[in-house]
Amino acid sequence: MHSVTVKILAAVLSLLLSGCAHGPCSSFMSLFGCSPQNEAVLAEDPSIKFPQFYEHAPSRVGTDGETFELDGTVLRAIQIAADDFLPPSAKNPPCWETQAAHTYRIIRQGDIIFVRIDEDPARCGREVMALHSGAQYAIGSDGRILRRVFDGQPVEPFTPEAPDAGHRGVPARPGVVPGYEPIEDGPSSSPLESRDGG
Repeated sequence: MHSVTVKILAAVLSLLLSGCAHGPCSSFMSLFGCSPQNEAVLAEDPSIKFPQFYEHAPSRVGTDGETFELDGTVLRAIQIAADDFLPPSAKNPPCWETQAAHTYRIIRQGDIIFVRIDEDPARCGREVMALHSGAQYAIGSDGRILRRVFDGQPVEPFTPEAPDAGHRGVPARPGVVPGYEPIEDGPSSSPLESRDGG
C-alpha cells in the first residue's frame, strides 16, 4: 500500500514538473522553481494599419556619446516582439536566428507600439538579408500582441472580390469551351468582306 502511494505521488509530481517545461506554470509550481513564461496574448486585429517604418531615417540608439531614454512600455514591447519572433529558449541557434543578430525599429502611436524586426546580415558575416527574414508587430501598452505580420505574408487582410452586377454570360454547352462557341447557321463575314473596294 505504501509503495503504491509513493508511486502515485511521484507520478503526480513528475506530471506537474513536466507541465512547467511545456507551458506557463501556476503559482504553486513557482515554489518548485518553475518560472512563468512571457506569453503575450495574440489578439490579431486586422484593422490595425502598420506605419511606414522606412519613411524617415531613424535615430540610432547606441551612438557614441549620445544619451537616449526608453520607457518601460516600449522596452517591454520590443522584448515581447523579439521573444515571439526569435524565442530565447532555443539551444545553440545559428547566428542569424539570435535576437542580437537583428535590428529593431520602433514607432509609437498612442497606446500601440509598432516594432519592425529585420535581420542584420553584417552581424553574422553575411552581405545580404535572407528572403522573408523579418516581421512587424503591433503591441498594446498592456503587453498584448495586437497584430503580427511576418515578411511574405500579406499586410492587408484577404477580401474576396465581390461580383459586379455586369453580364455573367451564358453557360456553354457540354464539350464547348466558353467564349469559343462555333457560329451556327449564320452568314460568314470576314473583316476583308466588310470593306468596300471603292
